[in-house]
Amino acid sequence: MTNQIRRAAAIGVAAATLVLAPALADQKAFEEITKELQDIGRMTYELETHVPNAFDSAEEERRTRVMAQRAELGEIDLKHVAGAERVPLEDGGPSTVELRRIEVSGRAPFESLHQFLVLRGSLNRFVMLETLRLKSEAGNRISFAARFAFPVASVPAEGATDSKSPEDMLRQEILKRKANLQALTEIAVRSNPTRLVDALALFGGGMGRTAGLTEVGFEKRMTVLQGTVSSAARGRLKPALEKAGLHVKDVQTSPSGACQTFVATAKLEEFPSAGEIVIDNGLFRTGSVCDTPAKR
Repeated sequence: MTNQIRRAAAIGVAAATLVLAPALADQKAFEEITKELQDIGRMTYELETHVPNAFDSAEEERRTRVMAQRAELGEIDLKHVAGAERVPLEDGGPSTVELRRIEVSGRAPFESLHQFLVLRGSLNRFVMLETLRLKSEAGNRISFAARFAFPVASVPAEGATDSKSPEDMLRQEILKRKANLQALTEIAVRSNPTRLVDALALFGGGMGRTAGLTEVGFEKRMTVLQGTVSSAARGRLKPALEKAGLHVKDVQTSPSGACQTFVATAKLEEFPSAGEIVIDNGLFRTGSVCDTPAKR
């Protein structure tokens, strides 16, 4: 069905181009417009192959629970977020994509959560991790709450056009399709559910046993990390975060015995950082890193 919708849309544009062709004063302009529409259509189609035209909530819940079991995530709570949200274009107009959402929460080792997110991103469809809350608990476990957004193809109703000529109509169509392609490209870039936890693992590897996390919050690409760091390693916090792909906006530290507590605000870079990712269940700690070391 998805392919039928996309073929129909492509045929519609092609037909409109042919109908309007005789009205275009400049044959060269017609050829340029036609080629640009074809190029945009090809790139859009490649991205749309990862965007299904339906969201089966029951099947998605079943699939998510199977992934949680394979990742040894333990018992999870799963909630479907009511309604769908259409992704806006840069100018505020409607794109051809809607978002459906689910929220998953539970308690597990950091390693199990990472494996779950790996599985979540392994399917041939786009899925975005929109929010994530992590908090350290006893026994090298964390409580987590994650919200995922699933893009779904949905053609919006056509609005009125104020084009004054056939060429204007086609050029407006190009601008609209370019904007839709940009929206799809941004979704593709953000469809990497492990990106944040990979960055946390790289940060932990860079700091070693000199730093530990107590809480992490992620929303709208911004990350707030709370934890402790040894006083001697305080100056390494920002470089380690930056190297992990967390662009630091602010770091605040306060004395706490032989250690320092810290709160860091950073923007998660979209693309993975270089470095070996080693998932360490001891990265999250309920106490200070200056206390008895956690098992790693």
